[in-house]
Amino acid sequence: MPEVICNTSPLQYLHQIVQQKLLPKLVSRIVVPTAVAQELAEGRRRGLDLQIPEALAWIDLRAPRARRLSAWSRISVPERLAFCFWRWSVPIRS
Repeated sequence: MPEVICNTSPLQYLHQIVQQKLLPKLVSRIVVPTAVAQELAEGRRRGLDLQIPEALAWIDLRAPRARRLSAWSRISVPERLAFCFWRWSVPIRS
């Protein structure tokens, strides 16, 4: 099964339709950036019913770690984020 980096949308919408258990059945590993956890926390603070990714054993919460690259300025922001997560992600919890 594939590994995925998950953004806010699947966690939010699957939680709201009570189908959040689908994700770990579809993929072997789910990496959630800390920014996603912060975004969900902000939504909960505003009163929305949202997932708490830190409470799920099947989520690998990670913070990206940037490295200085000589060609970094020629890479788009989404590509930079994907590269950071692919190569230098730091496990928060395993």
